[in-house]
Amino acid sequence: MTFVDLGWIGFRRVLDPDQVAEIAADLDAVLADAEWTSIDCRFDGATDYVRSYMADARDFTRSLAERGEGLVYLIG
Repeated sequence: MTFVDLGWIGFRRVLDPDQVAEIAADLDAVLADAEWTSIDCRFDGATDYVRSYMADARDFTRSLAERGEGLVYLIG
């Protein structure tokens, strides 16, 4: 993101199918890491909350990769 006087300019990126498959594999590795699951969080249940979204992201990227699709994402 690039901040400007009256807001910001969003960041856009296109990921090809190979990059999407790499992301799915990375998310698999993080979710399988027992040490990661013991991260200290300030709020009860926060680790489970984060894991659920990461699992959804893994499932989504895995599905795209299996179909040979890429994706476009926007931050901002």
